[in-house]
This record gives sequence, C-alpha cells and structure tokens, in this order.
Amino acid sequence: MKQGTDEYKRRQFLLNGNPLAVIFSVTLPLLFHNSLNLIFSFFDTFTAAHMSMNVVTTVSFAGDIRTALGTISGGLSVGAGIMISRSFGRGDDEEVQSQISTVFFIAVIVALVLFALVIPFSLPILRLCAFPEEMLYSGSVFLAISVLTLIFSFINTIFFATEKARGRTKIVMYGNLIVLGVKTLLNAIIIVLVSSGSLEISLAMYLLPLASGLAFGTMTFVAIKRLFSKDNLYRVQWKCTAFRKAFLLPLAKVSFPVFVEKFLVPFGKVICNGLYVGFGSVGVAAYSCSQRICALASTPLNSFKDAESNIVSANLGNRNAGRAVTFLIQTTIVTLATEIILFTLLALFSEPLIYFFAKGNEEMASGMRIIYRIERWAAFFDAIDGAACGFLYARKKTKLPTIVNIVKLFGIRIPLFILLTRVYGFGIEAIAWSIFASNGADALLSVIFVLHAVVDLKRVSAIEESNNEKLFAAISALGHWDAFDEGQTRRHGITIPLEVLETMREKFSATLTANEMSAAYKEAIVAARIEALEKEENEAAW
Repeated sequence: MKQGTDEYKRRQFLLNGNPLAVIFSVTLPLLFHNSLNLIFSFFDTFTAAHMSMNVVTTVSFAGDIRTALGTISGGLSVGAGIMISRSFGRGDDEEVQSQISTVFFIAVIVALVLFALVIPFSLPILRLCAFPEEMLYSGSVFLAISVLTLIFSFINTIFFATEKARGRTKIVMYGNLIVLGVKTLLNAIIIVLVSSGSLEISLAMYLLPLASGLAFGTMTFVAIKRLFSKDNLYRVQWKCTAFRKAFLLPLAKVSFPVFVEKFLVPFGKVICNGLYVGFGSVGVAAYSCSQRICALASTPLNSFKDAESNIVSANLGNRNAGRAVTFLIQTTIVTLATEIILFTLLALFSEPLIYFFAKGNEEMASGMRIIYRIERWAAFFDAIDGAACGFLYARKKTKLPTIVNIVKLFGIRIPLFILLTRVYGFGIEAIAWSIFASNGADALLSVIFVLHAVVDLKRVSAIEESNNEKLFAAISALGHWDAFDEGQTRRHGITIPLEVLETMREKFSATLTANEMSAAYKEAIVAARIEALEKEENEAAW
C-alpha cells in the first residue's frame, strides 16, 4: 500500500508540481549518474598518466570502444524510459511493470551476445581502428577485460532508466556514490602499488578495467535486489514480460536512433583518434586529456537532458502539451545558466588541470592548452543541443538527433580536420577548430528541429482538443452510448475507429448519459481513445 501511495505522489509531483522544482529534484541526483563515466575516465586517465604515454593512449582507444558498445544499453534505456514515463503518466501500473520486466531481460540477452561477438575479435577491432601496432596486443587484452564488465553496466543502466522514468532519482544518486567510492579506492591502491614499484606497469594497466567492473558490480547487486524485491510494485518477473510487437516496435523505433546517435559519439572519437595519431602519441594524449577537462562542464548538462525527456514524456502521457513546452523553455534557461557557472570555474582552474594531466611533460601540456582554449567554447553549443534533444526524445522524434550527429561527425568534423591539416597546414589546433565548428552546426540544426517539433505538438493538441469537443457534443446529443457508432462519429466530423468505441464501452456503462459524465470520466474516455489510436498507428507501422 505504501509503495502504491509513494508512486502516486511522485506521479502527481511530475504532472502538477512547480516546473523548476521538478527539474531540479529529478536532475540533481542524475548528476552523479551522468558524471560517473566521466569520473571513471578522469581517474583512469590520471592513473594511466602515472604509468606512461602509451598507457594513456591505450585507455583512450579501448575506453572509447567500450563506451561505443555501451551505447546499446544507453539507447535501450532512453527508449524504455520514454515509454515507461508515458505509461506512468497515464497511471497504468500493470503496463509499467510489464515494460520494466521486458526491457531488463532484453538488456541481459544483448550483453551476453556482445560478449560472444566482441571478445574473440578484440585484436582485429583495434587494428581496424588504427591502433598503434606496437601496443596492439596489450590493447586487445585491455579491451577484452573492459567488455567483460559490460553486463554490470547494462543492468545498472536499465535499472537507473526505470527509476528515472518514475522520478525516483535519489536511489540513482546513492547507487553511484557507492560505485564512485569503490572505484576511487581501487584506483588509489593501483597508483600506490605502481609508485612504490610493487606492481609492473604492464600488469597494472589491466587492473583499471577490472577496478571499474568491481565498482559497477557493487551497484548491480543493489539493482538486482531492488528489481526483484517483493516490496517493489513494479518488480521484474518473467511472466510479466511482453515480447509482442505492440511494445517491441515502438521501443525499437525510439531506441535504435538513440543508440546510433550515442554510438556515433565514441565511435567518432575512435575514428578521430586514428586521425590524430598523425601528431604522434602526444596528439592523441593531449586530445584525450583536453576532452576530460571539457567534459567537466559538458557532462553535467546531460543530466538536464535526461531529466527533461522523462519529465516531458510523463506530461505528454497525461496529455498536457502546454506544460511540456514549459519544461523545454525552463530547461534551456537552467542549462545555459549552469554552463556559464561551470565554464567560469574551469577557466579559473584550467592551468592546474593541464599540469595535473601533463605530469611535467611540457609538449603534452602545450598541446592540451592549444586544444582546450578553443574547444571549451563549444560547451555552450552542447547546452543548447542537450535541451533541444531532451524534448525531441520525449516526442519520440529520436531520428532527428541521430541525423544531427551524423552531419556533425561525418559532414563537418572529420572533413574540416582533414581540410585544415592537409590543405591549409594547420597543426594540432585543427583538432579544436573542427570540434568547435561541428558542435556549433549541431546546435543550430537541433534548434531548427525542436522549433518544428513544438509547432507540430501544438497543432496536434489543437486537433485533439477539437475532436474531443465534437465527441462530447455528439454524446450529449445522443444521450447514451448504445446509439453511438462509427456512422455517428463521421456525421459529427470525427474519425474514430470501431475498436476505439468498443474500448470506451468496456470501460463505461452503456446507459451512462452525457449529463452524468464528470470531468474525471471525460479525461478517462479521451485517454482510452488516444491509447487505441496509438496502438492502431504502431500496428500499421509494423
């Protein structure tokens, strides 16, 4: 009973609470979740810097490949989060449990398939990515160990997505604090052992992905316990799974474009690493470390995007388009304000951070300085793009951010880098300028797409409102449900399939008169009609 009451309170808060309060209450705990991979990369890069330049390059290459593989769970979690939020906003608890159970088992199956496909081919994968030949063997072992830890990441990502979709973000924060504590402790032990000479560098580098796996594993234990708990209103059960096209098709339509978009980011970095090898190990290392510093400002912005997509989805599930647009506007303002603060702080501490990574290597420090001083401005474009993409995700227009990222990477960043270095003779600064220009184009396209999505949402909402008024006017004229059929709907200027009318009749008495219908009944009737129309649309698409 208490569980159901808590879920009801959270639902009401998402649908009726103060918009800014909702944004911050959902977003702040997510900062720990979205910052986790950044912190891990930061720790691993810092630890690797205590070893050698080659280890930094290995961590950068293999880390980006692992991240690319992990985007499968990222895409699945976004799609699942959007659909679960819609069902949660409608108050359909049975559907929420079915969706959570189905997505969990899908994630486990996909992770096991990845093990079988990637681990045996780690060596050719690195060779295909232009990994330095002299580090190929050690890099393949590092990658294989990293992939083994993916099962924990997949389960954790899906768990966090199901919790976020219902506004339960505190458990995300606490869980990530556990992971962060374990990872910090293990990395500190590795540094001490290497510094004291008790551990060879060639062996120590393999402990980095193992440390990440152990840290993620602690969170996985908590997630499994929570997901399968009998006290959980939406606990995972095989009998509740719904491997049917009515659910899988919309999930695939939403998730696959997100996966492609998220995959392109680390995959693009892998390609770029291959190009930057032309500047030697210093080029790759300087770029990698500069990315880590810039990510301190850009990664927290993803928390606002994730929160926005779930909040807007819940409100769209409740048919509240005006409130959804309000969240888009306020999220954009808050995101830009946050970026200004983070940008200022990093500007003050940029030199200490550069020397922190360079470890006395002046050549590397110089390269980082050149890249960072230009690249840091691109974070403002990321802020705008993030707010726009969060709204597009919620509207299930996930193909648009994917198109934007393809243009950013293959249409601007890579061609511009090649042009600047091979035609105009630019040095390492070409890395920064190509990033800056491509992120700017990315933000511009996202703004264009989100403005179109807002106009489209208002148009659809106006049509729905008009149809609803016609529907209730027709019911009022007839006085009861028995005489209401497809012919009646057409005569009143409404197109409603027969199965929609049947759904209404199943929920309400056939003798119910128009005068007896309260506002609550009307809202429920509209929800049933919309749900049936969406089901018909999904089956047609299939």
